[in-house]
Amino acid sequence: MTKYVKIKDCVVGKKYRFEKHEHTVTSYDYNYSYMTGTCVTNQVYTDREKVFGEYEQLIEIKLDFPRPELQGEFDNKLMFYFPHDNEIYNKVKVVEYE
Repeated sequence: MTKYVKIKDCVVGKKYRFEKHEHTVTSYDYNYSYMTGTCVTNQVYTDREKVFGEYEQLIEIKLDFPRPELQGEFDNKLMFYFPHDNEIYNKVKVVEYE
């Protein structure tokens, strides 16, 4: 049975697979559909002031296979930074991957 997880609910150390997903990296959209990766960060910053009525939250998924556009400073990770990314990524769901 497929178990979908909202991107905000990913657990550090667990492996996930994206369904259909495009992600903006340095002003370009790339297709990361059906790629797998491990959640390496899911941090809610309660020590900071709220932004747009929410605490900031950073989620990082490190992909299993290297992508040229994610090398260097990105360390092959897709990053989601809420609430700043709410409009484009709030509905992203991933699948728990064994």
